[in-house]
Amino acid sequence: MALVTGEYPSSGYALHAAVDTMLGYPTINPNSSPQDSFLQDHRLIEALKYSYAQLSTPINSTYLHQVNGTNIGAYIRSLINDTHSYPMHHYLNGVQLLTTSGGQQHVCVIGPDDIIITITMSLGSNFGSKLMASGFILNNAMLDFSWEGKVQSSLQVPMANYVRGGAQPVSSLIPAIVIPSLSKCGEYLMPAARSRSMSVSGIAQVLMRKASNLGIKDSIAFKRFNQVMSTNVVQLEDNQPTGLAQYLRQRQRSHGFYSAK
Repeated sequence: MALVTGEYPSSGYALHAAVDTMLGYPTINPNSSPQDSFLQDHRLIEALKYSYAQLSTPINSTYLHQVNGTNIGAYIRSLINDTHSYPMHHYLNGVQLLTTSGGQQHVCVIGPDDIIITITMSLGSNFGSKLMASGFILNNAMLDFSWEGKVQSSLQVPMANYVRGGAQPVSSLIPAIVIPSLSKCGEYLMPAARSRSMSVSGIAQVLMRKASNLGIKDSIAFKRFNQVMSTNVVQLEDNQPTGLAQYLRQRQRSHGFYSAK
């Protein structure tokens, strides 16, 4: 399985980092023990935190390869603690967490010639900037830039997302296509999600289930969790496997944790 997605400043950058991290761990399958499955969920939660932090302080992949002989997935795996989770500031290295506005819409098309196109777009918040040009509503993506005083925080402004001429702000958009990694034969997927706060987490979990040889329908239907970055809370869908909540509490320590309806 190979994931093709948008580069920074797209949130596809965070999705790629999380998926690349998880593909380096042993595969979990339906016959794996509950403890192994729970550990994999913990690792994915940690991978998501580090991956989101990468939006604030992106690391150049070429630099990683040249200096450390590694890639972003291996780099994040080297940081993950299998027995402990940390407050969010630990992952951010003194830089503010980036947030983006609004949801998104997707158009995914497969042509008769098997050419695949996926387009993701967003107005930002509802009705965008509320301004129109040539019959189109303009988005308010300018508000996704960072600047001094935008938020009350003692952490540094993410300079990679600083408002300046010719720059693009970080985006919640995640155009993504999954293709077979070894040949042209196999399944092709176009994952998409609307909720900006759950998109990376939700898509990553579906892809990891698919990588563990679950069918695509079962991968989508599998109960999911969501790591809320701003509050360091883990939300769980109801009817999760028995013991998962306790397992994560032991590693989340004093960090918030509750079941989402």
